[in-house]
Amino acid sequence: MRVSKHSVTPRNLCAKEWVERYHGTVDEFAAYFSTLPAEELECFKVLSRSLAAAKDG
Repeated sequence: MRVSKHSVTPRNLCAKEWVERYHGTVDEFAAYFSTLPAEELECFKVLSRSLAAAKDG
């Protein structure tokens, strides 16, 4: 699985961390992401907004 270096979506940020740990397939990541706890997803959303704001600012 390859992850975009420039995308700051919550899904992509999560994928970057996941790939470093597991080196799995796209399907394996999709299964992981679909079961991500709401609190953890919210962390990626906050990080995404922060990075997007820094990019625009």
